[in-house]
Amino acid sequence: MAKTGVKMLKIMKPILIDLGTFLTKAIPDTELTVQKYADAKFEYLSYCLKVKEMDDEEVAINQMQESLYRVETGNYEYRLVLRCRQLARIRFSKLRSDVSVKLDLLDQKHVQDILFQLQRLITAISRYNDEAAKEIRELIGLFPVEMDLKEDVFQYKQNPFQRFDSEDHEDLSPSVPSEAPQTLPSPSTGHEMNIIDLSE
Repeated sequence: MAKTGVKMLKIMKPILIDLGTFLTKAIPDTELTVQKYADAKFEYLSYCLKVKEMDDEEVAINQMQESLYRVETGNYEYRLVLRCRQLARIRFSKLRSDVSVKLDLLDQKHVQDILFQLQRLITAISRYNDEAAKEIRELIGLFPVEMDLKEDVFQYKQNPFQRFDSEDHEDLSPSVPSEAPQTLPSPSTGHEMNIIDLSE
């Protein structure tokens, strides 16, 4: 059964690697591209709004029959904004195409590849279950195990644990000295002192 489990783990390892690549590389890369696309779109729309404001300013000045200083000096600011808007539009179009392609690939991988990997996983688990059940069925004849025991094998005259506890308490009880203590007179007071022989 252990060999069967190791075989199943070897089958599952590439499946988990593919799923990990999808989660840790494909999805974050698509999210980064979408973020770049959003920044480029915001930049392009900002230049478009700036051009519209400058056009409206020129129309308002012409209606008042007045001259605009930047128009009289060559209108370089307006032409610079137009050039920046053109470059931003090219970058925005390129990123929009990249986002569209990556989202399509991500959707295809999610629909096809993930389904394929899950089918492999289910097949591996089903095969392991069948092999394990087959090995277990081969062991059915071993159980129950017959044993010849005496009728009183599980009958105790006294609780064995109580006997062990009483023996432990006896071992832990302090020993009483067998010899009586010797008495000697005290040199200073003349009274007798008790001396216990601890040599033994």
